[in-house]
Amino acid sequence: MAKRAVFQTEDDLTGEPDAMTRRFSIGGAAYEIDLTEPGYEELQFLLLRYMQAGRRVGLAAVVPEQGLPATVLDSLTACLVDEARERLEPAGDQKPPANDRPSPADLRQWGKDMGLDKLSPEGRLPVKLREAYARFQEGDKSVLEEMLADSRYCSDAARRQST
Repeated sequence: MAKRAVFQTEDDLTGEPDAMTRRFSIGGAAYEIDLTEPGYEELQFLLLRYMQAGRRVGLAAVVPEQGLPATVLDSLTACLVDEARERLEPAGDQKPPANDRPSPADLRQWGKDMGLDKLSPEGRLPVKLREAYARFQEGDKSVLEEMLADSRYCSDAARRQST
């Protein structure tokens, strides 16, 4: 009598059959997870917001267990995000959903327009700038005024112009 062994990959979160192994990296660490298609779509959706707001940075580290450069794993993560974008982009003449948060470029421009002339043109934005923007939209100028008084965000010349 012949014997046959059948291996079936199950979703690590739900235990459902017919899952596929997906790789991603975050914080310099590489991960693998077995997910069904709906689980994979959920992962893409959850990461999309952060990937869109972040900057892509290549890493040169090597993952010891697999010998894969982290840049390869980052590329896999980027592919995952690209797939999510394609799935979430509206088809045809549909308008994309309104985004509550302004883009980093819009925040920089708003800050510049408000007199914050020391904001860097690239890189991370100060958390305080996002807070100032959000509060300003609600009619509260206190955080913006704090930033205008702070030499890290505003030069003396710009401070004189804004008053």
